[in-house]
Amino acid sequence: MSESCKLEGLIQDVATSVELPFELSMEQVEGIVHFARGKGVFVSLPTGSGKSMCYILLPRVFDKIRGVENKSIVLVISPLEQPLLHYQQEDLSSTT
Repeated sequence: MSESCKLEGLIQDVATSVELPFELSMEQVEGIVHFARGKGVFVSLPTGSGKSMCYILLPRVFDKIRGVENKSIVLVISPLEQPLLHYQQEDLSSTT
């Protein structure tokens, strides 16, 4: 099994563990795989298509790779408006 396939499976496991109300798209999975492999990533998807899930899942993916819990941090610098960020944070908190 290739490294990318293993990472894709790991990402799907992480997504399942946080009980997402939808399945990740191939674009989301590919973006996370490339980032986890140390590659530069640019993900361009329409509004509402789940770009936030790409960076929300990254710390959990890194924890799973490293075999630790709640140790990884991903710093995101975003131009999103504060109310939208707050809403996304509350939504994420309700799933954990």
